[in-house]
Amino acid sequence: MRGLSWLRSVRKVIQAMKSGRLVAAMAVAASVTFCALPCDDCADVRITLAPDVPPGRITELTVISGADKFWWPRIDTGDTKQVTLKPNPEDGDRELTFVFQRQGDQERTGWTGPPVPQGRGFRIAVLVDANGRVTARQCLRPCQLD
Repeated sequence: MRGLSWLRSVRKVIQAMKSGRLVAAMAVAASVTFCALPCDDCADVRITLAPDVPPGRITELTVISGADKFWWPRIDTGDTKQVTLKPNPEDGDRELTFVFQRQGDQERTGWTGPPVPQGRGFRIAVLVDANGRVTARQCLRPCQLD
């Protein structure tokens, strides 16, 4: 999947160069290079909502690691969301934290996972079930969680 995205980006650079938009081509090329580099201190996070979760049951999902965070207003049943977080090396709190709202609950539900190891790439696959229970698998990169 990542390889196809990279290939599309390269095609955009070539198209921009052919059309004479050199500055745009250089900007796209720089972003492709940056995105393709492995991150030695990042957390690749994949969150899946189980297929048995009723539609609209889980909303306002926030993923946090140190000072870096990402938010989705909604995740649909069976859907998977992905984000790469890069906690600041000086952050003392490098644990992965997930906070989300369950339909009908007054308070948000939180889950704290393992800390992101400093200086090592890290992957985690999270599954949220209909009761809001979180299960996770993780590994140090290079690795796969398929």
